[in-house]
Amino acid sequence: MKQKNRLLILIAFVLALLTSACTKNFFDELADKEDEDAVYFQAQRELDDLNYGQAIILIQSLSADYQSRRDVSFTLASAFAGRCGLNFIDLANELQSASATGLFGLLMDAFPGGTDTKISDCVAAETVIQNLESDATLRTVDENLLMAFVSFAKIGVVINRYADTDDDGSPDGGFDHCSNTDLPETNVREVGTGVANAVISLGAAGSSVAGASLTSLTDLCAADPALADLCTITDKSLFDANGVKGIRAAIASTDFVGIGSCPSDVATCFLACP
Repeated sequence: MKQKNRLLILIAFVLALLTSACTKNFFDELADKEDEDAVYFQAQRELDDLNYGQAIILIQSLSADYQSRRDVSFTLASAFAGRCGLNFIDLANELQSASATGLFGLLMDAFPGGTDTKISDCVAAETVIQNLESDATLRTVDENLLMAFVSFAKIGVVINRYADTDDDGSPDGGFDHCSNTDLPETNVREVGTGVANAVISLGAAGSSVAGASLTSLTDLCAADPALADLCTITDKSLFDANGVKGIRAAIASTDFVGIGSCPSDVATCFLACP
């Protein structure tokens, strides 16, 4: 009888331990979830208050699983976009009133004070969206519009950073679109992927929010075989030498979207580069 009682006491003790452990794990997981929800909520508030850096820090402090949520990725991309200089409403208004030519000049003027750090933030925003969903047809309209507009921002920041260092809205005197010093190749390639991401994302979104800008870009891509890849390549490593020269010419020419630092058409500006 005593042996039976001891066995019952032992079983009860083990069950109590197991129950306690399970309860602790459950409440620990619940507490972790609530803690992360609170951090994400604060990150959204920081984003609303335009505190982009703090929003990024908060989101990146979350677990990998939490960061992989679609809404969290969108918020992180929005924070990087804001820190790179994008104001969605202001840019949308600029694009709606833009003509069918000179898009790059408009973007150069719209993003004064361009820096390498801002370029990196624009690239980071694009990367977050690409990692969220690489196929534009599977993104939401909001995701595609964010991708398109952050790509416009990236183009503007790059060109401002290198071609309009005094922020007067016009290309600097002596700016040489062929020079790797005046316009580093890695950033020429970023302009190229910015064009493709904007064209592809706006097409998938089916939106007219960018006004005539989409038409001006697709017209550019159709103008010459050397420019055709501009509307399709989203991996900057895939541009060949002629592709890079084509992007340089598109930036500088008086045709289509160019800023006019090379006072001629795209073909002539292309041939100006060795």
